[in-house]
Amino acid sequence: MAAAEKNGPYLQCRPSSRTGHMARVGTGKLRAAVLGSGNIGTDLAIKLRKSPRLECAALVGRNLGSSGLARAQAEGIPVSAGGVDHILAGPDSFDIVFDATSAAAHHEHAPALEAAGLLVIDLTPAKRGGFCVPSVNLAQSLGTSNVNMVTCGGQASSPIAHALGLTHDDIDYVEVVSSIASRSAGPATRRNLDEYIHTTEAAIRDFSDHAVRARREAGHSRVHREAGRDRYRHQALYSRIRGAGLAQAG
Repeated sequence: MAAAEKNGPYLQCRPSSRTGHMARVGTGKLRAAVLGSGNIGTDLAIKLRKSPRLECAALVGRNLGSSGLARAQAEGIPVSAGGVDHILAGPDSFDIVFDATSAAAHHEHAPALEAAGLLVIDLTPAKRGGFCVPSVNLAQSLGTSNVNMVTCGGQASSPIAHALGLTHDDIDYVEVVSSIASRSAGPATRRNLDEYIHTTEAAIRDFSDHAVRARREAGHSRVHREAGRDRYRHQALYSRIRGAGLAQAG
């Protein structure tokens, strides 16, 4: 993205030499658009007001009469019911887009947002691009233009599965049981149940496999001799996710 002078508190924003994306300079904040005015998007937009690094420049939905947009507007946050088109009509007004819509919608949004030069943080279980679990692989995720944040369950369980893979050779199976309060499950969450399960399972498998490979490279895996050859014993961690609370919530 080309260097650009910004007015007001955005003294200057330029691509980071490390990530290729916009970086704060001076006392300015990165301008974030939150796409999706459901429970997750609205909560994030309000929380961003307390961030020393990010400013919520807009909460964007599709229904101006929605409770999320009304709540954000009451908090003094700019709102729009123009959907992703509102962001694409003025991409220079934003540095980051948090997509809090649905997995299916994100597959439609992502190419257009990336083409507009925007850094996209995917909060849906779309499983588009490599997984990012900051406590495990933040450094490896810095160069991507679409940051896949897995799922809430994936963020909680993947670091544990990764740590187990780094410290134990004899784990064959991991089970993650996810449940949430019915009232906190909005329409998009309910539509995304299958994607949530598949994406969380894939992340646990990927990060546990990564841990096993790291143990191999460090020389800590068990080595068995068979037919005169060294063979590493690799027990991958598998998961079975049951969205019990969500299934009952529908």
